[in-house]
Amino acid sequence: MNDESAPERESVKDKLISSIKSFTVNPQHVYQPKFCNRINIPWAGRIVVTLNDDPQSIGILPEVNFNTSDKLMFFSSLPYEKQWPERDELESTIERELPFFARWLLDVYKSPDRGFDRRPHGSK
Repeated sequence: MNDESAPERESVKDKLISSIKSFTVNPQHVYQPKFCNRINIPWAGRIVVTLNDDPQSIGILPEVNFNTSDKLMFFSSLPYEKQWPERDELESTIERELPFFARWLLDVYKSPDRGFDRRPHGSK
């Protein structure tokens, strides 16, 4: 979605959020190829959304609450102040370091408590 096509009405925003949540919880989705019958396809992917930090762009994000906290992750970054390496060098660094970063996230990193209950609905 480009900036100029971002939903401005709440009903459009709600439909977008419902679609994103649907993709995160359903293992299969209907796909309608052009001039062909519908088919079910397995889905084990993730949706990545990048956006600017101005109020209009941030406005498309859903509220973080019990219904969304187990389906969505929000990350923020700061501008990179240095010179980026060439693409080949950057990709090589990522390929080399990413497994160690992922292991650190799984074994060491503790996310901050955001003040809402993360237990599945109905559990005690």
